[in-house]
Amino acid sequence: MRHLNALLVTLLFTAAAAAQDTTFTPRPWLGVAVTPAADGDYDRAIADARGLGMGYTELALQWDDLEPAPGGLGVLSGGGADAEWLSIANTYYPAIDLPLMLCINPIDTNQRRAPADLSATAWDDPALLARFTALLDHVAAQTPDIHVIGVSLGNEVDALLADDADACAAYLRFFVAARDHAHTLWPGAPVGVKLTAAGLLNGGPPATTLAAAGDAVMVNYYPLTDAFRVETPAAVRRTLARLLAAAGDRPLWFTELGCPSGRAGGSNEAAQAEFFKNFGRWRASHATQVPRVCVTWLNDIGDETADTRVGDYGVSAPAFRAYLATLGVQRQDGSPKQAVREIRRWR
Repeated sequence: MRHLNALLVTLLFTAAAAAQDTTFTPRPWLGVAVTPAADGDYDRAIADARGLGMGYTELALQWDDLEPAPGGLGVLSGGGADAEWLSIANTYYPAIDLPLMLCINPIDTNQRRAPADLSATAWDDPALLARFTALLDHVAAQTPDIHVIGVSLGNEVDALLADDADACAAYLRFFVAARDHAHTLWPGAPVGVKLTAAGLLNGGPPATTLAAAGDAVMVNYYPLTDAFRVETPAAVRRTLARLLAAAGDRPLWFTELGCPSGRAGGSNEAAQAEFFKNFGRWRASHATQVPRVCVTWLNDIGDETADTRVGDYGVSAPAFRAYLATLGVQRQDGSPKQAVREIRRWR
């Protein structure tokens, strides 16, 4: 799933920090991908996510957005205007004492996100690696006050690489070098690559090789069939057991965890709530091996944004659109679905 970065939608208009909320009890292991409600109020969305027990959130950055021209680091385009997004993030999140998972993407699901002049360059080419490590340096330099709890170098990269053995091998070499550089910038923060659950369970490269090379196995899991219909609770239990087995003795991070509530995908709000109830019970039994879980998303994204995302992915199935449009555990107006109650009960 390509993460919708709520910061880039809303924080252009203010770098002022929200008042510290002292009414919630954060769970450090629980992340929430904070999408704002229809009113666009990001501070309200943060407060709602903290009401779930959010202990961290995610900041997704695309390489070609951060470097729209060769070596042109420093300004990220978004929302029809230019803004110093990293500087805004460095002001906003430390002021509200909210750690971040950084997702810096050379690949985002089925799209290569390297700058245009590197579009045909092999992943393990020294020139490409030098440019990417310069990008990492820039991100770290612009965000010195942010508490980084983890770094992902790519999102669902197996969706793009799986059919190209040479590209798989090259990206693995690229990742190992970039991982080692990231360790120098964010000491103590595990570095990995977000993978799809299906890719990891298929047992082949690039998912398995990249999982082995990371400090943690980072997986995005949505309980969907190939037709984007929500799986049964029994199927979910089997998948979770297989994911845990695939991770072996490695930490298993659920870097994205979501379940849609849309009827076109064979779901509803009760089925969504049941998924989160069952996952919470399962995770409580495996808390040591599953140290991070990021719920995706907070609020539904709305029809217009869903239509845009459907176009980005190039998948027109009604069930796929329902999946994107109804992933929130709150409705687009910010009102809670039944899933909110279940997540609050997680331990």
